[in-house]
Amino acid sequence: MHAVAAGHGGAHRENGLRQSGVEYRDRAARWSCSQLVVQPAGPGNRSRGDTVYDSAQIDVVRRFYGAKGDLDVIRSVVAEDARWDIAEGFPNGGVHQGLDRIIGDFFPFLADFEEFRCVGDAFFEDGDHVIVLGRYLGTTTGGKAVSSRFAHVFTVRAGKISQLRQTSDTLPIARALDR
Repeated sequence: MHAVAAGHGGAHRENGLRQSGVEYRDRAARWSCSQLVVQPAGPGNRSRGDTVYDSAQIDVVRRFYGAKGDLDVIRSVVAEDARWDIAEGFPNGGVHQGLDRIIGDFFPFLADFEEFRCVGDAFFEDGDHVIVLGRYLGTTTGGKAVSSRFAHVFTVRAGKISQLRQTSDTLPIARALDR
């Protein structure tokens, strides 16, 4: 298993999900899931000097996080037949099968946020699985701040994400959204 610690990071996206300059939804949300990786070298880490270099699988996940709503990037790293299994109680939670359903049925929850970020605190890779432990941070359109822990378990095959299993502390998000 390969582990990578991550620090805070993330730029903002002012226009939500986009493809070729077309707005995906009416209300723009700023969101980000990008991280900075720095960890002292240690036994078993793939590294040079003091910086840990990501595996190919972690790199795919980072590209997904770094998409910041860009549908061209999302489509380049997520398989057409991908499966998203999102915790019940999370906005638009449930199972979403296929990339078009993930984009059309899951991502629209971002319209409830002025800002929404995923901050990865640790990355673990084992074969074709990447596990990310972190926090969702955001501000709702009603001005309420939210912080909620998450665990993402990605399956990466043939250079694309084929599955995401997500779990999170859904109560802080529900409270912030008055649900």
